Amino acid sequence: EIDRCNPDAIWIAGDIPTAAPGKKLDTALHFVGELAAKYPIYYGNGNHEHRMKLYPEKYGSMAQEYAEGLEKIGVIPLVNASREIDDANIVVYGAEIDREYYKRWKTPDMDAGYLEILMGKVKPDKFTVLLAHNPDYFKTYAAWGADLILSGHVHGGMVRVPGWRGVISPRVRLFPKYDGGSFISGDSTMILSRGLGMHTIPVRLFNPAEIIVVELEGEE
Repeated sequence: EIDRCNPDAIWIAGDIPTAAPGKKLDTALHFVGELAAKYPIYYGNGNHEHRMKLYPEKYGSMAQEYAEGLEKIGVIPLVNASREIDDANIVVYGAEIDREYYKRWKTPDMDAGYLEILMGKVKPDKFTVLLAHNPDYFKTYAAWGADLILSGHVHGGMVRVPGWRGVISPRVRLFPKYDGGSFISGDSTMILSRGLGMHTIPVRLFNPAEIIVVELEGEE
């Protein structure tokens, strides 16, 4: 399907591997490797990639193996870093936020100053794309200055009420506001993918997997 779309680049907003002790990483690396052989890849980490790095006592060498595997296929994740696409006047950032912002049951406050500490200030003469796995902080990403935010994490709410919204988020919040689709705040737009995979309970109901195609048009 990706080949059929023939994209100019692929932007990944995280959680390609599943962080489970002893789980094989071959499938994730093969998938990214097949894409990297054909298209430029801009890879932002999700909470699963981050978690493997934070807890080596639980995940062993999985983080190192995954990082080395990505490097071998020519992909370096944007960890609070950026890359410019000069011929398109675009700069792509990848935000890796602290684990506290993924904890269940509550949503800690985050302000734009936190993102500025992580990634610096946006470049006002560039169109700014932010790969930010967690959509809950959309308004903070917008206040920081991102023009386009690409997120995931929520899996579309796993089970969807037809014609309405997703039922539950990974933070165990019922009917999350940001469950999938596009959202606008001021001059910023967030496109939230419902993703391809599943969460703790391997069920997707009324919630088909999806790949998002984004078309950017320059101003005359």
